Amino acid sequence: MIHDLPPVISTFNETIQILRMHPKHMNLIRCRQKNITIRRGFKNIRPGPALIINSDLLPNTEEYLISQATGDVILVGIESVRYTFLDDITPEEYLDDGFVSLNDTINSLKEYYDNITPSTPMTVIRWDI
Repeated sequence: MIHDLPPVISTFNETIQILRMHPKHMNLIRCRQKNITIRRGFKNIRPGPALIINSDLLPNTEEYLISQATGDVILVGIESVRYTFLDDITPEEYLDDGFVSLNDTINSLKEYYDNITPSTPMTVIRWDI
C-alpha cells in the first residue's frame, strides 16, 4: 500500500519530487553529512531530481518561493529507493542516518511517527547533492 504521495513540481519535461525535512537536518544535508532518510510507509518516490525543503515552510508563500537563497531548499539527486520493514533496516542504513543501533533508530523514529512496530513498512531514500 502506498501512502502520502509526494508533491511534485514540473519544470520543462521533468518532474522534481519534494522531500520535506525537519529543520534540524537541513545544515547536515547542505554539508553532505546526511544523505539518507528513513520514512514510514512505502513512499511513491523514485531516483531522479528532488528538492529537500525545510518542513517549517508553508507552501505557496513568498517565504517558500525565495527559500532557496536561505538554504531552506536543497536540490538533490535521489540515487536509490528501497522498500522494507522497520525490523529489516540494515546496519549500513541506520548507521548512515546517524543511528547507533536498530533500537536507537526505532526510538528516534517514534519522535516523528506514532504507532510504529517492527513490521511497519518503511522507505529508505538516498541522495547526492
